[in-house]
Amino acid sequence: MRARRRWRSLRLSLALAAATLGIGALALLMPEAASASIPGCLAGEIVGVAYTADGNGYWLAGADGGVFSYGDAKFFGSMGGRPLNKPGVGIVGTADGNGYWLIGADGGVFAFGDAVAPSSNPLPGMNLNAPVVGAARAGTSGLELTAADGGVFALGGAPYLGSMAGRPLNKPVVGIVGTADGNGYWLIGADGGVFAFGDAVAPSSNPLPGMNLNAPVVGAARAGTSGLELTAADGGVFALGGAPYLGSMAGHSLAKPVSGIAVKPGNTGYWLTARDGGVFAFGNAGFYGNAISTSCTVPTTPGSVIVGYATAIMNGQAEPGWGGGAVPYSWGGGHATNPGPSYGTCIGYTGSIKPCPATNTAGVDCSGFARWVYSLAYGHDVLGGGNTNEELSRMQNVSVPAPGDLVFYGASAGDTHHVGIYIGNGKMIDALKTGTHIEEDNVSIMSDFLGYWQI
Repeated sequence: MRARRRWRSLRLSLALAAATLGIGALALLMPEAASASIPGCLAGEIVGVAYTADGNGYWLAGADGGVFSYGDAKFFGSMGGRPLNKPGVGIVGTADGNGYWLIGADGGVFAFGDAVAPSSNPLPGMNLNAPVVGAARAGTSGLELTAADGGVFALGGAPYLGSMAGRPLNKPVVGIVGTADGNGYWLIGADGGVFAFGDAVAPSSNPLPGMNLNAPVVGAARAGTSGLELTAADGGVFALGGAPYLGSMAGHSLAKPVSGIAVKPGNTGYWLTARDGGVFAFGNAGFYGNAISTSCTVPTTPGSVIVGYATAIMNGQAEPGWGGGAVPYSWGGGHATNPGPSYGTCIGYTGSIKPCPATNTAGVDCSGFARWVYSLAYGHDVLGGGNTNEELSRMQNVSVPAPGDLVFYGASAGDTHHVGIYIGNGKMIDALKTGTHIEEDNVSIMSDFLGYWQI
């Protein structure tokens, strides 16, 4: 039987997923003749995803070492634009969500935030039998790395508990998943094979290695104590060891293959990420943005065009995605699959209006407004569905602003909280806060003015 047949014992129902909050668009973005470079654009395919401690955000990692942060995930730095001996293969978050490690195919480890780099790591200087393909955290600062031949490398105090190196494999290993206590791990094969070490419990039933899969398994994540969620390149999801099946992208048309999976804490949702930066959310995993882009270039557009769209929206003119009239501020609004007003989210809401009105308000927040205006001006979504940090990372800081530039506010370039569209003469158009509509404000309205950025 084909791999997509329903296996009730494993909850592997692979019928087309119902409309799920956060299924990201996979639109093809075509660059035009005149273009400009965007720092932070998707220069390398997305190879990994990691979630924050509370599950209200996530990071995506690119093969070039770039990092994209969404939701409450903070940006702590990346290897984007810096020379790498080998491509990046994954990202691992710290236990408290205040840091992460990037992992290279040569075993190189790059630590950011409160992630502690291994005191000793000989791997980049070694002649490995096979490239490193994945990593998992063990305890606070330990890392377990695995190679395609099933070899395991324990760094930073992580325990070595065995490997598949030197043993025959039907298909290469594609990833490693650690147990909750750090005293065990599973290795995952491209055929769905699962190899358990330490206190990791092997699934009581796993038909995958004997099945004719439509696409190879490319990633896995732990669900609960002993459950595993595996994903294939076509977006299929396989739930083993009691893990819940919450939907998949099997049967859907994907612009690029799926590259990874992350399970939300509490085991009630998961995210799939694709190589083009698409993010697909299932269960109660929230969608906070994606890194979809096919190029590091966008067409140049006069600032007057950007200001024109911002002004038209402020004045209630109908635009794609809006039928006209005042556009209200909505926390998390404008971050849906397509740019433009959308219902917001109450996750992370800190406003004074209680209860939080965002989920009942179709509108935009500050970054959602900037994204919408820029997509209208450029003809496609050049800023992406991320937060203010993500939008800033795609642009260049300028000392002398021009109309159409973005105005950012915050403690630093990696810790911003507001953005507006500069229109000249010390003025901007922005979505300021809950209870307001799109409006014109002085750039000096906030004390933590950071500067101006432009594409």
